[in-house]
Amino acid sequence: MRKLIKQLLREGLVREMSEDMEELYLNMTRDIFHQINLSEKLTFKRIPKNQYIKALREFIKFGRFINFPTKYIISWKYRCLNNIFKLSSTTEIFGHTSNFPIDEFLSVFDYNSNTGEDEAGEYTDWLINKREEYPDNEEYKDKYSYYNCAEFLDDVKKVDDLIPTFSNGQYLLSDYGLEPLLKLAYELDSKESPEEIIVVINKILDVSHQRSDLAELFIEGGSGTLDYVSNN
Repeated sequence: MRKLIKQLLREGLVREMSEDMEELYLNMTRDIFHQINLSEKLTFKRIPKNQYIKALREFIKFGRFINFPTKYIISWKYRCLNNIFKLSSTTEIFGHTSNFPIDEFLSVFDYNSNTGEDEAGEYTDWLINKREEYPDNEEYKDKYSYYNCAEFLDDVKKVDDLIPTFSNGQYLLSDYGLEPLLKLAYELDSKESPEEIIVVINKILDVSHQRSDLAELFIEGGSGTLDYVSNN
């Protein structure tokens, strides 16, 4: 994850980052691995459809919020940031970027809590068994191999059962929509007023992907909700 942040800095995508946002971003992948280790399903908290429609109509009518409780919009800001970073982490975990989070993986799956030793946990035990079972397979000698990490997650942790899917059955990955969403995350992080926040949230909801409905990650009903708002 830190490599990705350095990469974004080099590309000029990050100008300033709040401490809360940085902490959320840096800890997200490790937190997801911990959930996988505990066999907990990954979830995305979405913006309630009816609340969003009500808020947007009031904002369009008056240009500001008069009656709608703005505390909800503030909460949507952090919900969207959390979901963007969660999408970024799952995309890395499933090997759709060049930055598989090996350090975070090893810190969770190859730490022996009984002895306090690193590189002496469940992952190492699994590799040793694989080497004994397939002595001619050179791949199992490399504990830093993404393919070994992926096989371990699939074979031992049954990760496919823990990661939700889009409504079309595709896994929650986005190698195309992720870059614009990350840019918008930094823009959203800098906004404080409810009016500024909802403008950026609308930009996030408009980010498209050729295989899946990315809006489903952020609002109930996904792009269907956006179509309803546009037509009514």
